[in-house]
Amino acid sequence: MEEEEIHLELLFSFVWMFRRFEAALRKAGYVKPGGRSQVDWGRFVAEIDEAFVPEVRPEVDGAYCYLLGTSAKGRAKVYAGRLVRMSAVIEEMGRQLERDLQTESIPRDPSALLAAMTLMDAWAMLQEDVKRAWVDVKS
Repeated sequence: MEEEEIHLELLFSFVWMFRRFEAALRKAGYVKPGGRSQVDWGRFVAEIDEAFVPEVRPEVDGAYCYLLGTSAKGRAKVYAGRLVRMSAVIEEMGRQLERDLQTESIPRDPSALLAAMTLMDAWAMLQEDVKRAWVDVKS
């Protein structure tokens, strides 16, 4: 398989997961006031901020550090309060890549896509209504 095909497959996988994650958030009631369809990422991550402990799973810790641009080795505690920023990064990635799908652009950083997918999967498990919706949307 050519590198371009791998990247396109990853792009489609990311966009599918991003849409699935937003569908789970919508189904769990995380929508902005006055709008039935606009997902409220900020409210969601504010609610899971204290429950999110990336160190518990090395792949989640690595994904978080990668997107945050820090090293897992020897770094100070950098997680507290950073989920809102991290969710904004992932949300913007999703919006940009949905636009890129129309032009079949190739992702510039496949590792960032994989890291974002890892985080969305981990975050979905931290709130029961989202977890149920995540599983429902998957099947």
